Amino acid sequence: MNEFRFIGAAARNVFMPMAKKVLTRRNILHYGGGFTLIAGGLITVQAFRTGVWETGTGPAYKPWLDWNTDRSKTLMPMVRAGILASNNHNTQPWRFAVRRRSILLYADTTRALSKYDPFMRELWISLGCVIENMDITARAQGFTPTLQYAQGRLPARPGENGLSLAAKLNVTKSRKRYLKRYAVIPSRRTNRGPYKERRVRKSFLEKLTVIGNADPDIQMKFYESGGQRQQIDNLILSATRDMVLDTEMMAEQRAWLRLNQDEIEKFRDGPTIDTLGLHKFSLAVAKMLPDPDPDEMDENWFETTRNIHLGTSSAIGLFSMRDPYNKAQCIRLGRIWQKIHLICTIEHMAVQPLNQPFKMVDRELQRRQDPRNRRLIAELIGDEKWHGAFAFRIGRAFYEANPSPRRPASDVVIT
Repeated sequence: MNEFRFIGAAARNVFMPMAKKVLTRRNILHYGGGFTLIAGGLITVQAFRTGVWETGTGPAYKPWLDWNTDRSKTLMPMVRAGILASNNHNTQPWRFAVRRRSILLYADTTRALSKYDPFMRELWISLGCVIENMDITARAQGFTPTLQYAQGRLPARPGENGLSLAAKLNVTKSRKRYLKRYAVIPSRRTNRGPYKERRVRKSFLEKLTVIGNADPDIQMKFYESGGQRQQIDNLILSATRDMVLDTEMMAEQRAWLRLNQDEIEKFRDGPTIDTLGLHKFSLAVAKMLPDPDPDEMDENWFETTRNIHLGTSSAIGLFSMRDPYNKAQCIRLGRIWQKIHLICTIEHMAVQPLNQPFKMVDRELQRRQDPRNRRLIAELIGDEKWHGAFAFRIGRAFYEANPSPRRPASDVVIT
């Protein structure tokens, strides 16, 4: 299996539904020999509208470039690093209150996904990712950080402004300590493209497993092959189908998708076409075509999950927790995930969360439905004391992923 096969799969899964839409409007779209020709001057208009030549550029991406240019003696460098953290659906559900020697991190529940993450578990995991970046940066700035996590269970009860205190980070002056993970904070990406058919080194997976099992309330295991690998693949694919059939979940997911440059600059959040993991040529073509039909987008996501996300992964990692609705445990899981993601970045390894089963567990609980996904996860784990909470794939990518847009630090700081 090679790169060209995956480019062809991307064309089938992403472009062909768009092509059907173009043809019904009597525009001319011709596919052949890997080249796409679109008749008329509409191509230029669409190209500028969607930012064909502006991948990862512009004000929406500036936070990735100036994250460590602040030479002030304030704690703002920690915030600038924090906002580059991995987070659920790029909703960026955070606000910060910066004091002289402390930072208060709040969950911004106005950015929560009521169907996609009804108990805000992934939102709080995202805040743990923020804290890990802040902790690393604090040490590089010459501070020793200490943390206090919010207690209690999810969902969180926000105040009148939609904010819920998640953690307080206090710092004291010390010598500067640069960790390797600090240098790759602006290089971390979620890679949704195809991965190479090369097994990840066993020693590297063992290293990550040690990190994933360092917390007594969290455990992690890799599934590489055999019956259990097939079991978790089937679990993820089945949950993806459940989500596709849930029109409310899909509508909420699509509401955050930014399909053109104007939307990217306006909102500076959410997934974009640039982050779908397409080859550069395929990405340019995708941007030139009209927006696809929502139902076809959902079906394409299912096919991509099966053929690309699961079909090309060397291994699937699974985090389990003693209590997946405990605030502090979710934050600590987020810290571990961010640490693993940064280490993978150092090693030029690609990763991508695949949390469909756990989203469906929460959705079934929200709708008081038969807890089918919870049962399937429990069968896989085989220990009633542990509950699945987060899954991801790992491998070596064919091509680099693009950055996602970010709101500037100044927009998320409370005065």
